[in-house]
Amino acid sequence: MKNISIVTALFSIFFVCLKSVEGEVVLDYNSLTSGISMSEDGAGLKGVDTTGIGISFSTEFSNKGIASIGITNALTNDTPVGDMSILGIHAGVASIFKIRENVHLIAGLQLSHQQSYENGLDYEAWFLTPKIDINYALNNRFQLGFTLGYSDATDSDLTYKSNIFGEVKDGFFYGINQVFALNESLGFGTGISFNESGYQDIYISLELHY
Repeated sequence: MKNISIVTALFSIFFVCLKSVEGEVVLDYNSLTSGISMSEDGAGLKGVDTTGIGISFSTEFSNKGIASIGITNALTNDTPVGDMSILGIHAGVASIFKIRENVHLIAGLQLSHQQSYENGLDYEAWFLTPKIDINYALNNRFQLGFTLGYSDATDSDLTYKSNIFGEVKDGFFYGINQVFALNESLGFGTGISFNESGYQDIYISLELHY
């Protein structure tokens, strides 16, 4: 029921004018984005909620490609061993396929590195993540998106004496998101994602487009 309510809130403004045109924020991939997310069982922490903060930069090139780089920090403060943080660095490339003026398919590949050495935790992992995004502009202020991907932990090491940790999580995931243009260069984004076990995380973000 909680997840249904979240999805309903994310798409509460779906029924707006369906005339769609490309704008400064909608279907634009030149942006500086900051955001916050809430997730469950982050980095193998059993039953522990994680708050993530991050910032990323993306730019279009040759009218067909996107390059991006970002940094995240996952924070927990209710583990049996105290506060922890997991630092992540992410870089990716993608190709843009314009199916229609208002429908874009983005095929991309991201490489990520995560690590933490706090309170006896020895964690380091590399992830390779191919994914596909479909973005649909309902008009010049509102964009809907769907994401499907696979996160592969190509090299990981998670060591701790307690059983509060499980295995490093990877596998298929999917999500839905929306971006609403606040003005000509600023967008507000929200999204929710799921993995093979169910709910994964929810996020909100601000996007500055240039």
